[in-house]
Amino acid sequence: MRQQRPVRVKDDNGTSMVELLVTMIVAAIVLAATVATSSGLQRSAAQVVARQDQTDIGRQAADRISTTLRSAAAPGQLSMSCTAGCGAGTAFLSASGTSVSFLSNFGNENGATGPIKVTYSVPATGTTAGHLVETVQKATLAGGAYSFCDATKASCLSTTVTTTDLTPGATVKTSPVVFGYLSSTGTQLQSAGGALTATELPSVMVVDLRISVQRTGATQAKPTTYLGRIDLPNQQTVLTPR
Repeated sequence: MRQQRPVRVKDDNGTSMVELLVTMIVAAIVLAATVATSSGLQRSAAQVVARQDQTDIGRQAADRISTTLRSAAAPGQLSMSCTAGCGAGTAFLSASGTSVSFLSNFGNENGATGPIKVTYSVPATGTTAGHLVETVQKATLAGGAYSFCDATKASCLSTTVTTTDLTPGATVKTSPVVFGYLSSTGTQLQSAGGALTATELPSVMVVDLRISVQRTGATQAKPTTYLGRIDLPNQQTVLTPR
């Protein structure tokens, strides 16, 4: 009698090369999609954080500028100790679309210490280029008059001048202009960001503020813009130092 050879049964537990390649391709596609989604979410989160930082920086800078601008005052309003040689007859010393310099009554309680000279500017060069910078200089009272020392000298800088970067880690767009100026009748006092003339400076009654801030770094959000209109009460009234 002839013996039948055993029939070999195909082993289904193995994986063919084609199946393995298909699995690897699908896994690679899923992994790539996961990485892309994760990276997109991270970028979106970073931009949200950047926008919030920009909002905070712009608001804090605007609040600081508003406070000191509202206390802008002409020399005769600033110190009861100033009887002669009190300097210019207007609060504003210079003004343009990217900078403004004025005398302020901020911190001058009862007119005892005299004014401070405040300058806000966006330098084009230097370590603070593109930032909104505040420079404050204290007055020196002597002989019934106040004066300001030469800020270009080291001795003056070290004793009376304080410089603060109001937009650390962020730049400020200067076009359109940062500062605009209006008279009591609402007339624009400058064109195309040009500097105000000596005749225009005493007429400033309102300052328009436009701070457009953008964080610097690898992940950037679109600039955040803060708009404000600042009335100048001291310019519209006559103060008598107490």
